[in-house]
Amino acid sequence: MALGKYTDERVGPALHTALKQIQNEDALSGVVRAPALLRYKPASPDLLLAFKRTKSSYYKAYIAQALAAQNCQEATPAIRTFSESLPQRSEEF
Repeated sequence: MALGKYTDERVGPALHTALKQIQNEDALSGVVRAPALLRYKPASPDLLLAFKRTKSSYYKAYIAQALAAQNCQEATPAIRTFSESLPQRSEEF
């Protein structure tokens, strides 16, 4: 994404606001990566809340990646529980 080099200080807070307002998981999956790319740490608690309210494992994975990129230590137990709940790959593949 081109946001990594974006310097306007309004972008992080605007994306953070969107993160709190978006309920659609598909739309949320696109927004959650931007605060991580911008290293906008104030969004971390709301990323964790979004992770906890998201039902789909597919979209939870996007949010987990964003939390990891933010180095959000508070999210570690939730991400660990989530990853342990995923089906394990068979050796046949």
